[in-house]
Amino acid sequence: MKEYKTVFISDVHLGAYACQDDALYHFLNSLKCQNLYLVGDIIDGWALKRKIYWPETHKKLVNKVLQMAKDGVNVYYLAGNHDEALRDYLPIPIEGNIEFMDSCEYISVSGMRFFITHGDMFDEKAMSKKRLSQMGDWWYMTFLRLNRPINQIRAL
Repeated sequence: MKEYKTVFISDVHLGAYACQDDALYHFLNSLKCQNLYLVGDIIDGWALKRKIYWPETHKKLVNKVLQMAKDGVNVYYLAGNHDEALRDYLPIPIEGNIEFMDSCEYISVSGMRFFITHGDMFDEKAMSKKRLSQMGDWWYMTFLRLNRPINQIRAL
């Protein structure tokens, strides 16, 4: 099992069909860390608005992160554009080792300082043209759903 001080994960999109939840679950089981930063779009609120999709593997992954926090890992959840509904309530006070926030500062072992955020807040179109962003997301998810069967046909 590999040990790290800090692990950063972004754009998991739990609730979306193409989510790589099983691979992430195995990755988290293969390491130990002191800090886990979940940097935006961990839960895909846009996909969940269209259709509820929450398989057992999503639940297993959420429970894994909660267990890591219970075991002493500091978990930081930073909102992104797909889980932006959280932003109205940030920071969210929660007991234990989980913090919900919009952005934060990270100081590395060598003393370097980093501003951590999902980055969508710097995308003017994503922030001001929600409908355009959501339409783009719909097309992206449509192509992801088509990708698997197309690749299976190509493999033949």
